[in-house]
Amino acid sequence: MLKRILTAIILLVVVYVLLFQLTPHAFQWVSAVMLLWAAWEWSLFLQAQFKWRLGLVALVALGVVGAYFSPIFLPLGLACLFWLWALVGTVFWAGRESSHAAGLSHPVAIGAFAVVALPAFWIGVNVLRMANIGPLLLLFVFALVWMVDIGGYFVGSRFGKHLLAPRVSPGKTWEGFFGGILLSLLLAVGVMLWLGASSHELLSLLPQVLVTALFAVLGDLFESLLKRQAKLKDVGNILPGHGGFLDRIDSSLAAIPVFTLLSLLSS
Repeated sequence: MLKRILTAIILLVVVYVLLFQLTPHAFQWVSAVMLLWAAWEWSLFLQAQFKWRLGLVALVALGVVGAYFSPIFLPLGLACLFWLWALVGTVFWAGRESSHAAGLSHPVAIGAFAVVALPAFWIGVNVLRMANIGPLLLLFVFALVWMVDIGGYFVGSRFGKHLLAPRVSPGKTWEGFFGGILLSLLLAVGVMLWLGASSHELLSLLPQVLVTALFAVLGDLFESLLKRQAKLKDVGNILPGHGGFLDRIDSSLAAIPVFTLLSLLSS
């Protein structure tokens, strides 16, 4: 537990430096390097030889370049479609059907998912980072995701009785699911009231927060599904007590692109 707490403190310091000390250009490069590390961890899901794992990282790098030079809506919209595909696969798996029914057990599908989802996440965080209050906005979105995780854990631990998806993630419950969603919404309400937002602005934001929180749960469940298929507990040990880098951003991988897309559509 002490190791986990110390790692969490270090991570908070790293997040602060990334968001508030780096220039937008430097943030792009650092976040790209971190993304490629996440791609390397994702390649474990392929259960393939080193050359194929390295090939996936190269394809993700090309995906980042392609996403950078494409219209913003393209990578974000495509990623959201892929996450809906992940929802179908997760439901099939949770319902005691083979995830192969949704095509998500095949290495090509798993690799294609990474090539779409990871660059879209990179685009999302950088679009938010370059907004007028970019660092604070990005911190707000990450905090929404963290509230989903924190609420899910504590409410689930205290009141959880009904399992959400036992074949995918045995520790998650419906009580924790609703607790995490509620805590995320409460954070959004608190921040908006503190900023003096009108009731119209608040009501306009809450549906976006709700969808973002739901996608955060999906991102977490989908990574759990992939780990179960590959018979992995964690995808790495770079973060003592927390597993791999991908284990820390799994929820955000789905949440950030959808939040960014909805923000662009509403602006």
